[in-house]
Amino acid sequence: MDELLRLVPTVGYGDDAPADRRGGALHLSAVLPALSAAIGHPAPTKVHADPKACQRALGLPDAESAIVVLVDGLGYWNLAMRLGHAPYLRSLMNESANQRPIATCAPSTTVAAMAAFGTGTCPGLTAMAGYTQLEPASHKLIQLIQFKDALAPKPANPHIPVPPMVDPLDLQREETVFEKLAAQEVRVTSSGLPKFSKSPLTEAALRGTDYQGNVTPRDRVLAAARASRTPGLTYLYIRDADKVGHNYGWDSEHWVAAFEHIDAQLALLKRSAPKGTLIVIVADHGMVQTDMDQRIDIAVEPQLTRGVSLVGGGAALADAVCRAG
Repeated sequence: MDELLRLVPTVGYGDDAPADRRGGALHLSAVLPALSAAIGHPAPTKVHADPKACQRALGLPDAESAIVVLVDGLGYWNLAMRLGHAPYLRSLMNESANQRPIATCAPSTTVAAMAAFGTGTCPGLTAMAGYTQLEPASHKLIQLIQFKDALAPKPANPHIPVPPMVDPLDLQREETVFEKLAAQEVRVTSSGLPKFSKSPLTEAALRGTDYQGNVTPRDRVLAAARASRTPGLTYLYIRDADKVGHNYGWDSEHWVAAFEHIDAQLALLKRSAPKGTLIVIVADHGMVQTDMDQRIDIAVEPQLTRGVSLVGGGAALADAVCRAG
């Protein structure tokens, strides 16, 4: 895996064509602008001013209806190295557009990548730059999945929701591509777990859709397929790879089982969606398995915490908040 990652070129933002494999349209943030052009309702953003150029660079055909599936944590190399377990995804890899990865943002943690994906921009514009980050008004760490105090003790009753520290719409002020499409009176539907319908992360990064919540993966897939009978855009979220990968590692048997289940869901979506529906499958980030002896624990290295008041970000990319002076 390490050797493969070293071969991936740096990709910038923007609408450049991928002639040298570094074009800015080969980026997670370009996917929704490209799809807006593909369905005939271009929605430019501050980063991607030419959605049609994004569409061409990503190789997407025109279509009346499109489904974009975001598989949390299923990076290109994770997919490529386990293709034997995924007959449907393996069949897609023969297409030229699928034989090279696109880039995600930095940092690539879910909250930052989701916001870059949903707005078609970047963490510097969305103000969502890590799993946790400094909330300037309170000088506390805010956790951006639930927009809560990252260091607060767990509530006595976990079933009582904790109010967010900050209004998600106040922190993340960029208009989402979904909102831009809805303003053009385009049908925009999300299919996901019911609990994510009005979650702070959804409100911040993915607002602007008609959210349809279903408990089972099958029902979520079928809901997305039904929605695509009407022209417009459908968003389907699948979290299996990320959840299992964090708990057991992406090279575990548990992850392989989840990957096989994801492949089955995607094959069901293909069978169930109306003929002519454009289906695009992306991930917010991939996963690597690191050696314990290569990890640095800031908490046990006094020289790394000298002058530091808070440590935010995430395990892959930490942010140090320094004391004044």
